[in-house]
Order: sequence, then C-alpha cells, then structure tokens
Amino acid sequence: MHPDTGALRTYADAASSLAQRDAIAAHLTGCAACQAELAALQGRGAAVAGRLATLDPQPADIPHPAQALARFQRHASAAQRRELPAHLTLWAAIQRSFAMTKQTFSRGWPRPLAFGAAALACLLIIFSIAPVRQAAADFLGVFRVRKFAIISIDQAQVEKLESLANLASDGRFGQPTVVRQPDAETQVADVTEASNLAGFRVRTPASLPEGATLLALKVASGPALHYEMDRNAMQALLEATQVQGVKLPPVEKVVIDLDVPPAVNQVYAVRGGRFSILQVPSPQVELPPGLDMAAIGEAAFKYLGMPDADARRMAQTIDWSSTAVIPLPANVLQYREVAVDGVSGLLIEHRPSSGSRRASSLLWQRDGIIYNVATTDLDAMQLLQIADSLR
Repeated sequence: MHPDTGALRTYADAASSLAQRDAIAAHLTGCAACQAELAALQGRGAAVAGRLATLDPQPADIPHPAQALARFQRHASAAQRRELPAHLTLWAAIQRSFAMTKQTFSRGWPRPLAFGAAALACLLIIFSIAPVRQAAADFLGVFRVRKFAIISIDQAQVEKLESLANLASDGRFGQPTVVRQPDAETQVADVTEASNLAGFRVRTPASLPEGATLLALKVASGPALHYEMDRNAMQALLEATQVQGVKLPPVEKVVIDLDVPPAVNQVYAVRGGRFSILQVPSPQVELPPGLDMAAIGEAAFKYLGMPDADARRMAQTIDWSSTAVIPLPANVLQYREVAVDGVSGLLIEHRPSSGSRRASSLLWQRDGIIYNVATTDLDAMQLLQIADSLR
C-alpha cells in the first residue's frame, strides 16, 4: 500500500513517528512512483527554504503604530526589535487575520502579532461556513470551539485560500451586517476590572520567567455579525472552489450569525523581548439547519489538495460542532499535541531559517475559554510553565 501525500510530506519534513518513518523508508526502497513524489515534495521544500534565505532583516525604526503594523506585516524580521503591538483590537485582528496568516505561513517568518492576537482571531472565523469580509476562505463551520485539529498545507494551497479572500473583497459573496460594533481596547488597572469588563474570570500566571514584568492589561469587545447569503451566491462559492457533492439546504437564503465575545490580552516584557497571554470565550456561530458539515469539510479538504480517501476519512472523524481546523505549512511550522493546563493543547513552533528568531504559540481551550500564549523570545518549556501556572 502506497503512503499518501500527507504521509510523504511528513516524512520529508522529518516529522514522522519512528514506526511510520521506518515503514515509509522500507516502502521507498522498492517504489519508484513514491520516490518520485517524495523528490518533488523535497524540491518544493528546498525552493521555499531558498526564498526564505534571501530575506534580510530591515532597520528597526519605530513609526506610528499604524505604520508599524503595516511594516510589521511586510518585514517580520524586524519584529525581534519592535514592540508587540498590544494596541491592535480583536476586531481589527479578525479583519486582518487571513491576510496576516497567509503572509506569516507563506514566508515562514515569526510574527508576534500573528502568533498572538491574530492566531486567536484567525480561529474565530477561519473555518466558519460563510466568508466574512477578508476571510472568504471560511467555509468550514463551528458552533463553539472546544478543540483543534491541524492539516498540513503548502504554498499552492495558501494561494488558493487567498484567491477566495480576493473574491470576497470584490463583493462576490456580499457583506455582513454589523449587529454590534467592536469597542476599542481599554487599558485596565487590574485583573478584577478586566474580569468585570470581559464578563469572565481572567486568569493570570503564578509563575513567570525571571525578570518578567506586566506591560499591558487590555480588554477588547468583539463584534456581532449577521450574514445572509443568497442560495445562488453560496452555489457560486462552491463553484469557485470547484467543490462537488455538497447539498445546500432548500432555502432561499443561508443565514449565519457570529458573536465574538470580549477578549483580554496580557503583555509581558522579559529579557528584552515580549510574550502575551490572550483569553477569549469561544465565539458562537449559528448556522442554519440542514447543512452537512462533514460533506462541506470533505469538500474543503479536497480543495486544499488532500487525496479523496484521506479527505473523506478526516471529515468523518472530526466533530464539526466543536472543532476548529487550522491549516499549517509543514515545511515552515511544526506542531505537536501537548498536555497543558489539565487539558490537551497544541504547541506550534516556527522552524527558523538562518538568522531568524524562533516563534512559539501555545493554544488550548478549557471551560469555554480559548487561551493563547505566544512569544518569539521564550522556549516551549517556558511557555508550558506559564500556561500551567494560570490561576
């Protein structure tokens, strides 16, 4: 039996388990077709690595925050000398999440913003059924995020998602109605005030790296959106993605409501660097009855290049009512499941090229709250210690 493309890609990235690695290595010795496919995957990985190696750090000027954000997205290597942009509101992060995630993943450079607030904002909408503004690639649905699943993607698949975002920005699929405007971030005096404003008990770390000091404690209120997509527009979205086999419910309009709760962000300074702790209740996405989420998930996986059998198997094993699916390029980022805060979480780490800084993001959900601890300055063990000490 031939290993599928995903298994070969994992093997090429040296991320296979020992047993899987040995099995694939033994198969490759006698299979010319798999040898050729592996060589092609390794060639693409080498090409990406070559492009990454040509990126040089930029000067560490600190302009106006809005200018800093724009430059931050273009020149991530300057992030190691620039402040973590705590001024960014959750809603602004949501609007920018798809573009920033694409840039972060395709270039592979660490971005505190993308691994902090944007990582959480991306999860809020990146796989909901309707495209919301910049996130036109959102065509998997969740009700409340309780767990996470990872799929590996490459640069070509990232570009596919970006093409859908461009269709949305052109108004191909309509625009949402803003039911509740997001509020600007509010600096608060202490955790008690943050908890009162956010509406949930904000947790703080009992154990911090030596010399760490709290720089900012802010609360941001998220928006509420109402989205109505004509059935014809939904069909156009499916056709644009060349998705087949998905049956839409027999209604004239597909209605989606998204409610993003308030989020709390704590930013700390440590040894000349930064790390952040973001907490936000799981967003609620209300979808119309009659949507076959497993079929839509399977179609989405196929659109991203997953073999048919693998797409069907993965779509059937995922609980679409509670799982956020995160696409990651395996040649740039690596991930593993870890025990954190008494539950299972995901540790996502950047694979640094020469001269770049590592970045790590720890993501988990507990008691209805999504947590993200992110840094470009601490190692994975320190992130886990911080997370496990939250009280």
